[in-house]
Amino acid sequence: MAMSTVAVEGGSIELDLKNGTLGPMDTLYRVGDSLKCSDEYISELVDGVLTYKNLELSYGKMTATFLFWTVEGKLTYSIRPRIRFYMVEGNVYDDLCDVWSFGLDGYDGGYSFETDSWFGRFVVNLLSKELSRMEDDNPLLEIAVENAEKSIHKWFRWYWCSMY
Repeated sequence: MAMSTVAVEGGSIELDLKNGTLGPMDTLYRVGDSLKCSDEYISELVDGVLTYKNLELSYGKMTATFLFWTVEGKLTYSIRPRIRFYMVEGNVYDDLCDVWSFGLDGYDGGYSFETDSWFGRFVVNLLSKELSRMEDDNPLLEIAVENAEKSIHKWFRWYWCSMY
């Protein structure tokens, strides 16, 4: 999945990322048990958590600026988002089968950087700390989760709904 340019601003380091990819998208699996329930309006509601084994958001071109120094390299953000989902099957009005909602239910993640200078390693160390401090406001986390949810909505929904 191709990603566009990202700019991280507002801290001590400005970051510009280009040539991004997200994948692999085929490592999706369910975490723990799912809960099913139904009532007079909904045939079945399923609540569960999905995650990926090894999702990576990689950028082939990274430019980081600290004060008046600029370094270039590559950045990879490895993430395992836990995404809570609700599937609804059928209701009193139609044979609906769809993902009702998504929500981030936590994540594990880490960064790796490639740069070829000593100063570059210094800057990416600062950058790593700054990105880690951003936690849930991290634009890279937002990109990864948003695209993971799109993939889940398309493929998991298709698979689930074709089975029932």
